[in-house]
Amino acid sequence: MHKNISSSQHDAVVCVIQANPIVQKQLDVLLAYLDSPILSFKSSEQFLQLCAGINVGCILLDGDQLGDDSHCLLDELSRMGLSRATIIMAQHANIDAAVKALQSGIADYLEMPQPDRVLLAKICQVMGDFRSVDVGKKS
Repeated sequence: MHKNISSSQHDAVVCVIQANPIVQKQLDVLLAYLDSPILSFKSSEQFLQLCAGINVGCILLDGDQLGDDSHCLLDELSRMGLSRATIIMAQHANIDAAVKALQSGIADYLEMPQPDRVLLAKICQVMGDFRSVDVGKKS
């Protein structure tokens, strides 16, 4: 399923936080179907360091990177107003981590793999439901 993103969302960026280069390459191919710019980050730390000024529309976060200090990252995303734009993708779903993440206000927690159409539909939903936030700029 291909969904056109409206012009008001056109500049919103899909940020992919993924350490595995093979998975990243697969996501690059899949996300090419979206009419939206894509930025890739190898870690949540790299994203947090470089996200200022990015018009974030959706964050695809590798759930396997979260680890024990996941609450710190989720708290930071919440503080930045980005929780509702975040989809966590986990190869090894952890019920406690999923509950904690969903309670923090993220858009979804997906156990991977998911069919391509499911992931694309979820991204389009987030991009449509979430008013993108220009991180680091005051309104």
